[in-house]
Amino acid sequence: MLTSLVMIREILFAGDSVGMVSPITGEGVYYAVRAGMDAGVTAAEAVNNEEFSAEFLSVYQERWAKSVGMILDFQEQIFQNTVGKILALEDEKEKDEQYEKGFVEAFNIFISVIEKYAQQKKEPPPATAPPKKPPKVE
Repeated sequence: MLTSLVMIREILFAGDSVGMVSPITGEGVYYAVRAGMDAGVTAAEAVNNEEFSAEFLSVYQERWAKSVGMILDFQEQIFQNTVGKILALEDEKEKDEQYEKGFVEAFNIFISVIEKYAQQKKEPPPATAPPKKPPKVE
């Protein structure tokens, strides 16, 4: 997980400088911007509180882990279970033959997860029973 790399002493890092890039798609702009926003909020809080200690700034690591880190860690797991296994092969010819297939498999798994997530967001919430009317008091 990259969270241990996003802060050294009192310096907050974001983007390519700490590898915030999808191992599957190579995309990194979203992750850099999102982490930059988290770093900016943390820096603003530090200024407002006049507190610049590493302990105070470490909240950035928690923010980043929740907003971006989990996504990249998940993608890294997919990558390791597909392309990573191919890269570990000893036979260079087999590695070359399987390499593209590994990326296609990783990408397909990633897209499948995104599609399932999007479908869940589209589905209406389960119907709930209308509230019961209180009994009439006579």
